[in-house]
Amino acid sequence: MRTVWRRCAPTCIMPSEARRWLSWVGAGVAARSVSHGATLLVMLAAARSLSPSAMGAYVLATVVVALVMLLLYSGVYEYLLRADPQALHADAGFTVLLCIGLPMALLMGGGAGLTARLFHSPELAGLLRAFAVIPLAGCLSAWREALLLRDSSRLHHYNAIIVLRDLACLGLGWGLLAAGWGLGALVAYRIGVALAGAVLMRLAVPRSPRLDLDAARWRAVLSYGGG
Repeated sequence: MRTVWRRCAPTCIMPSEARRWLSWVGAGVAARSVSHGATLLVMLAAARSLSPSAMGAYVLATVVVALVMLLLYSGVYEYLLRADPQALHADAGFTVLLCIGLPMALLMGGGAGLTARLFHSPELAGLLRAFAVIPLAGCLSAWREALLLRDSSRLHHYNAIIVLRDLACLGLGWGLLAAGWGLGALVAYRIGVALAGAVLMRLAVPRSPRLDLDAARWRAVLSYGGG
C-alpha cells in the first residue's frame, strides 16, 4: 500500500501554484463575504428603527453612489491595473479619475434637491449631499488599489484592508444605531467605509499622486484597450 501511495503521490498532490491560486481565491471570497455581511448586518439593525421612507431614501442614495463608483472602477482602473510597466502613466491615470470623480461629486451635491423632488423623498437630498465626498475618496482609493494589485504577492494586503475596514465600520454603524443616530448612523457608516478605505490604502501604497495634464499621456490612458 505504501508503495502504491509513493507512486501516486506526485500526481495526487495538488501543485504548489494551484494551491496558491486557490488560497488567493479563498481569501478573496472570505474578504468579500465579510464586506457584504457587514453591510447586511448594519442594514438589518437599521431596519428595526428607521421608517420605510428613510430606508428607501438611503437605498436610492447608495444606488447613485454605486453607479458613480462603477465609473471609477472601470476603464481607467483597468489601465492602472493591467498596463505594461513601460506604458504605465500612473499620474495621468489619477488625473483622469479625478476628472470623473470631481464632476460626479459636484453633480451629486448640486442636483440633490432636484433628485429628491423627482423621487418625492425629502431625506434623499441630505443623503446625496453627504455622500458627495465618497467619489473624491474613491479617486484616491481606486488609484492606490490598482497600483497595489499590480503586485499579486500583495493580494493578502488588499484582503486585510477590506476586512479591517468593514469590521471597523460595522462597529461604528452598530454603535451609532444603538446611540439613536438613526439615518445618521447609516450615513456615517457609508462615509466611514469610503474614508477608512482611502486611509488604509494610503498606508499600503504611500505614493502620492500628482496632476498630469500631458495630452499624450491622457491619450494613452483613455485609449487603453486591455492589450
